[in-house]
Amino acid sequence: MISSPEQDSQRKEKIRDIQQRAKTLTDDVSELLELYYRLAVVSATEKASNAAAVSITVIVILFLLMFMLLFAGLGLGWYIGEKLNNMLAGYGIIALIFFVLIGITIAIRKTILHNFIRNTIIKKIYE
Repeated sequence: MISSPEQDSQRKEKIRDIQQRAKTLTDDVSELLELYYRLAVVSATEKASNAAAVSITVIVILFLLMFMLLFAGLGLGWYIGEKLNNMLAGYGIIALIFFVLIGITIAIRKTILHNFIRNTIIKKIYE
């Protein structure tokens, strides 16, 4: 089969058209992959910043709570000591109360506290 110059020209035109479409498709796919990568980076950055903000907030609240408990314990120990006319007994009673609270916290740490903290962290990550 001998092809005419016109058929060769049409065939070359079709080949150029197919090559151009393939190049456009390749460019579009690479652009789509780059956009997915950028979306993943932005999403990870947002989750990390959210986790950092929550962590800092919790640390500040715990720090303030620690001082609140310290001064409440001192004040309550002073008050109970005055009522009993024995300051050592007042502070001893407050120390015993804190000791019981620490014991309760240690007893429930694996069942209740661990699950609560884990679930809270997972919720924050998937928000």
